[in-house]
Amino acid sequence: MKISRKTDYALKTVIDLALHDRQVVPGAHIARRQDIPIKFLEQILLILKGAGVVSSRRGKNGGYSLAQRPSNITLASVVRLSEGSVSLTPNPRQSVGQAPSDEVESSLQKVWADINDYIAGRLEEVTLQDMCDRVAELSREQQTQYVI
Repeated sequence: MKISRKTDYALKTVIDLALHDRQVVPGAHIARRQDIPIKFLEQILLILKGAGVVSSRRGKNGGYSLAQRPSNITLASVVRLSEGSVSLTPNPRQSVGQAPSDEVESSLQKVWADINDYIAGRLEEVTLQDMCDRVAELSREQQTQYVI
């Protein structure tokens, strides 16, 4: 499965905002920290804002913040906003309503469906708070590696 650049950037954006605990963060700061082209980031923020995931404030101290608690936002919800769904690319035969041509193809379609269900389920389970906790844990691990 390949994650699109748009989805990768959207996830990095909301995780960055979650790490800043409801502070208003200028878009330029997110773009720099996450290495996202500012124009692309602005498009993503518009989508997230329209869906009520992100809020914005104008002016000198303006920027973006999460509109909800990190524990209430799942990775699946962000993927759906950027991709339209959380499923793998469908089999071309399925998209035109054709039946599988043989047992092998039918078996493969079942495996892809099972994998898709697993991935979608995991994305529904993981919240932005979980991601913040993982970032903090990795940071602690890296700090202890450098202590002699």
